Amino acid sequence: GSVERNSKSNVDNKSEKYTTRYNNMLKKFAEWEPLFSNVEGQHITRKHEVLIGCFVGAKNAAVVEALRIVYTDYTPLRLAGDLIFS
Repeated sequence: GSVERNSKSNVDNKSEKYTTRYNNMLKKFAEWEPLFSNVEGQHITRKHEVLIGCFVGAKNAAVVEALRIVYTDYTPLRLAGDLIFS
């Protein structure tokens, strides 16, 4: 009844909020790529390799959607993502 509808509405509102936040993170991440893409002739650190891999993954629709689901549904990962982007 009414309690179920309110609960579903709250879940939908939270999901929408987290999806919007995730989309904003994707936009910000895309802004960072040019800052790290010009490494020709430079020593590439392990952290740099990881970042490059993340940029590649961010262009893969299946990876992006899988992470969207995990981000919106799994609180510990969402908190970690929020810390990184704060």
